[in-house]
Amino acid sequence: MEVLDELRRRLFGWICAVLFYGFGDVISTWLVLEAGGRELNPLIRFFLDHMGRDLGTLWGVKALFLTALFLGSLLLPKKERWVVPAMLIGMGLMLMVCNLISFKALV
Repeated sequence: MEVLDELRRRLFGWICAVLFYGFGDVISTWLVLEAGGRELNPLIRFFLDHMGRDLGTLWGVKALFLTALFLGSLLLPKKERWVVPAMLIGMGLMLMVCNLISFKALV
């Protein structure tokens, strides 16, 4: 039973990370781009410039990054693996707020 509870906690953390950092950041970034703003992250901007400025590129880059972070988190000791999704949740919230402030300034 303890193992099942641990799996539920980890799954919940990663679901929240994907919602906030994955979907939230991509959607809010897309709103800024569509309103005439620009991507400030040079790595993401590189992909947008070379693979197309579309939503598919944003989703693809974000999915690759989240996958790499998930796999990388497996290298951490089990008791410290919660740190990666927790940081992604915080970053996702911060990026969404920044993007929405930028969007509001653009429209």
